[in-house]
Amino acid sequence: MNTNGNIAKIRFASQKKNDRCIKKAKIRWLETLPPTTSAPQKLLDLSLEMLCTIGLDGNFKQIAPMWTECLGWSIEDLQSQPYFSWIHPEDRAATRECLWTLLEGDLETVTYKNRFLSRNRIYRWLRWQVTFCRDRRLFYVNVQDLGERPGCTVARPQPHSNFNSPEEHFRLLVEGVKDYAIYMLDRHGRIVSWNQGATRINGWSEREILGESIDRFFPPEQVATGTPVSLLDRAILNGRVEYENWRMRRDGSRFWAHVTISSLRNESGELRGFATVTRDITERKQSSEALQTAHDELEKRVEERTTELKDANAKLQEEVQIRKRTATALRQSKNSLKQQARTLEKALRKLQTTQAQLIHTEKMLSLGQLVAGVAHEINNPVNFIHGNLSYLDEYARELIDSIDLYRQHGDCLAPEIQDRLQELDLDFIRQDIPKILSSMKVGTQRITHIVRSLRNFSRYDESQLKKVDLHEGIESALSLLSYQLNNAGNRIQVVKEYDELPLVECYASQLNQVFMNVFANAIDAFPIGSEGIEGVGKAIVCIQTQVKEKTVAIHISDNGIGMSEEVRTRTFDPFFTTKPIGQGTGLGLSIGYDIVVNQHGGTFNCISTPGQGTTFSIEIPVEAIDRGV
Repeated sequence: MNTNGNIAKIRFASQKKNDRCIKKAKIRWLETLPPTTSAPQKLLDLSLEMLCTIGLDGNFKQIAPMWTECLGWSIEDLQSQPYFSWIHPEDRAATRECLWTLLEGDLETVTYKNRFLSRNRIYRWLRWQVTFCRDRRLFYVNVQDLGERPGCTVARPQPHSNFNSPEEHFRLLVEGVKDYAIYMLDRHGRIVSWNQGATRINGWSEREILGESIDRFFPPEQVATGTPVSLLDRAILNGRVEYENWRMRRDGSRFWAHVTISSLRNESGELRGFATVTRDITERKQSSEALQTAHDELEKRVEERTTELKDANAKLQEEVQIRKRTATALRQSKNSLKQQARTLEKALRKLQTTQAQLIHTEKMLSLGQLVAGVAHEINNPVNFIHGNLSYLDEYARELIDSIDLYRQHGDCLAPEIQDRLQELDLDFIRQDIPKILSSMKVGTQRITHIVRSLRNFSRYDESQLKKVDLHEGIESALSLLSYQLNNAGNRIQVVKEYDELPLVECYASQLNQVFMNVFANAIDAFPIGSEGIEGVGKAIVCIQTQVKEKTVAIHISDNGIGMSEEVRTRTFDPFFTTKPIGQGTGLGLSIGYDIVVNQHGGTFNCISTPGQGTTFSIEIPVEAIDRGV
């Protein structure tokens, strides 16, 4: 931006307007100047004073952390609004006059007071010491907090000491820092500025040290090896160097210091000097050395203790090996005893199973003989009765027809016969006799069906392998259990989903026993109360048969109470039952498992979920291998 041209235009306008208009034009020009370059932020971060820089656009460029501590605003808050928006409206005009004096070049530094808004919405009085750097186009500011002091007025610009060099700008920013030695060097390593912290740490006053070489701060042995020159060369090469070493004080004592040296260059890249920040970390160094000494001592003690522990560990390892050998011998003995126990348990279980099977086989053999004999004895008279019912029906009809013929010729009959015919209700007899004969025929057919079911179930005459229709065995078992399925207190619906099965080579009577036991178990799955089945909406037993590749499968499901996992896993164990004493032996499903799996080479599985019912799945090979009964 052509600053001189703008000033010329403003001065040209001032010839036509009064002084008030001139001031307004100057203020507007000040607020519209473009942003500027900034000073190193690290120097402000180190300051314990309220330092800052303000650009010609009226905004804060850099702010020391002390602003936040004094006023409460964060740095981001202060930079989000122009500088004048924080000033009390009554103090803004006088503040602009002070800053304009710097821009006009009448003064090098101005000092003034105004009220600045804090975060608690209270205006605090601040004293401002401001200088303007034309090369950097920045206002360098040092602020003092005066607190809430009523009666302070905005001061007019006052002259200050000469402020021409960049070294003086730097001194203004860092002169209040006391915890760090901050000073500047020229290109040859001579000291050109000195703050209070440098005096406190190094011991030299500003008058004593200015113009001296940086070598004064290094021990003689480091100066002899060229350490100061080497550090400056590294700062020139890298822009910055950071290190720790021994430094010298004015009284000849030494302290351990952390030092940062940064090279300073102008806009054309020419080296102008160096900025140095030194911190006394002797206490930290001593603490670190004490810690290292303690660490070394600890390592020594640990090493000694480790040697003792190694010796003790060697003895312990020897004892451990002895105990391991003893434990191995005990474990082998224990495993041998366990194996013997498993063998005995297996033999006992096999003995129990064999005993149960022998008992059950003997009972079923006797029952089969009894059932076959009873069926045979019942079958003969039933066949005799059923065969004569047709003749009885024919004779009854002829008799009734004859009586009707007599009645038609009643005048020719003897009085005794006429009186007897009048006493008989021939119309009722004519209607009831066919009904009686029909009911008797149904009864004899039912008895014949039951006898056939008994013979099919027992199959006493079929004790060897034979191809049979499994559906007949299923129907026989259902027929024998029809009373339990259909009595008034236990109405259970049987759903049949039969596939077309081939004839299966098997021990028919044994499989019929399996079907009978599974159906009985399904009926027991429905709890019976005083009013019938409890806990389910409708009791259903579903029978599904299907043909597989070389086997046939029978699935018998119920929607009863189901079983817990613990009960389900013991379903096929001998003598295991959940029924009360005297109502079950726990042998039915166990023997059924042996019949299906061991004698027919099939599978017998149980799937059950509490409250959702149970499914028994039986799978039998179509072509069976005779494994013996």
